[in-house]
Amino acid sequence: MRVDVLIVPGGGIDKYGRLKPTSLQRVDKAVELFKEGVTEYVIFSGAWSFMYTYKPPITEARAMQEYAITHGIPYDKILLDEEARDTIGNAYFPKVRIIKPRGWRNIMVVTSEFHLKRTQYVFEKVFGPDYNLKFIAVTSALPQDVLTHVIDTERKNLELTRRKIGQIPAGDDKAIGEFLFTKHPAYTKYTRIKRAILIHMLRHNRRTF
Repeated sequence: MRVDVLIVPGGGIDKYGRLKPTSLQRVDKAVELFKEGVTEYVIFSGAWSFMYTYKPPITEARAMQEYAITHGIPYDKILLDEEARDTIGNAYFPKVRIIKPRGWRNIMVVTSEFHLKRTQYVFEKVFGPDYNLKFIAVTSALPQDVLTHVIDTERKNLELTRRKIGQIPAGDDKAIGEFLFTKHPAYTKYTRIKRAILIHMLRHNRRTF
């Protein structure tokens, strides 16, 4: 099984620029797959979550790149997306900035097992039928109580995502881009205000992104 490129969405970074365990586990799997000859190129995707109240000194993508280089992926085989602030961005920006211009069609995505369903839905929606997508789930080492909470949060986020982009035709770059830059709190103006509104609505179980 060989693909044109492997995409690794960021799994978190702290305020000091240190990758969270979820991110490290994803990169470790990417390193393993690269050494097995599954792909020649790896894309690390992510600035940092738009829900953070802090700004790390380095993007998730660049921190993952540095870690991957020390574990055996050559610098010239790594591509970065430092724009994504959420899962939709993890799919959209690598597609339009890197993958589409190069004519790549066979894509593998590595993410955590609890994030797999939402990742698969989003990437299939963003990329559309012209691309062959494969997904690899990495087992996390989260405590069971934390994992249960994360799975529940992911379920709710997937429901919200379906409501927001479900009507967009799969693979429609223009429509996805318009949604991101005009309606998504991570990419529109006044992100801080919109984030505060989002947090309030999530806490009160109201419909939002």
